[in-house]
Amino acid sequence: MTKMHFERAAELVQSITTPKFLGQNVELSTETLGNLPARDIKASWIAEAFISLFREYNPRFNEKKFLIACGLSNDGV
Repeated sequence: MTKMHFERAAELVQSITTPKFLGQNVELSTETLGNLPARDIKASWIAEAFISLFREYNPRFNEKKFLIACGLSNDGV
């Protein structure tokens, strides 16, 4: 897999958090994340699935950088 694949996956996850998806106004409560819109929780689950896959191809895969690219983290790299 190449950087292009990782970037495209991040774009797909980020597109889930846009308001056009159903459930945009529904909030869910999680123990670790607190109250979040359902779409953000779905995006997080999908991002975690991609992270697992990408680690298989590249053990040095940068999870933080990917989550920032997905729009799911504001932390610095």
